[in-house]
This record gives sequence, C-alpha cells and structure tokens, in this order.
Amino acid sequence: MRKILPFLMAATLMFGAEAMQMNVIKLKPMKAPLWDFKVEVIFAKKMQADCNYQFLLGGAMEEKNSAKFGDYYEFTGGDEVATSLMLCPDDKKQLKEIEYEFKPILPYTGGASDIKILAPKDVIVKYRLYEKFEEKNAKVEKRK
Repeated sequence: MRKILPFLMAATLMFGAEAMQMNVIKLKPMKAPLWDFKVEVIFAKKMQADCNYQFLLGGAMEEKNSAKFGDYYEFTGGDEVATSLMLCPDDKKQLKEIEYEFKPILPYTGGASDIKILAPKDVIVKYRLYEKFEEKNAKVEKRK
C-alpha cells in the first residue's frame, strides 16, 4: 500500500497539471500614468443553455510564484450555474459563453510584465482594460 500511494499522488499531479493551461495577457505601454489604468479579468465557459440569463457561481484566484512561470495567478472555479427563471418560448438549448460572477480587477503593469493566469483548459480567459478619464469630488447637498 505504501508503494502505491506515491504513484497515485504522482499520477494525480501529472493529470491535474495537464488539465490546466497558462493564459498570458500582453499589455501595451500607455502614455498616461500606470495608476490611471486597471485590468478586469473575465473567466467563462462554453455551455449548453436556454434563453435565460446564466452565470457561473464562485471562482477564486491566488497569486503564486514558480521557477517555471515566474509570478502568476491561478484560477479555480466550479460548474455551478445560477440562472433567471423565465419561461423560454422553446426548450432549445444552444452553446453559449457563460461568465463567472468573479471578475477580479488587477493593477496595470504598463507592458513591463505580462499578466499570467493558470486556468483549467475549459475556462476562457478574457480581459478589459479600463482608463480613468476624469476624477471629481461629489457635491454635498445641505438639507433644509
């Protein structure tokens, strides 16, 4: 039994690592200060769905470091879907890209380094780049 356990652990690690893929977000340098930009990361899966609005529950991202990849993030998420309960005119399901509710905002690196995200092979990794274009203080209204 003791000889089998290390073999099973090694096999689990091999197949677990094989089911993951590294996604790289390459950002271009911008002229504005780095703090004026933020990167939102979107995770999604292709699934069969009806006409209702769906999103995947959960999701988590952990910052890691390894000799092979350097600094990177590792995403984990489940397959539990939340949906609206509207009556669909037909029960036909079609292949849709369903996003996770978890959408982390990362600092913009200014192209100095790529953002690397290790995610399961069936997870699609996309991103949105946001730029601050105006910053103002809210007006304070006095009540009578």
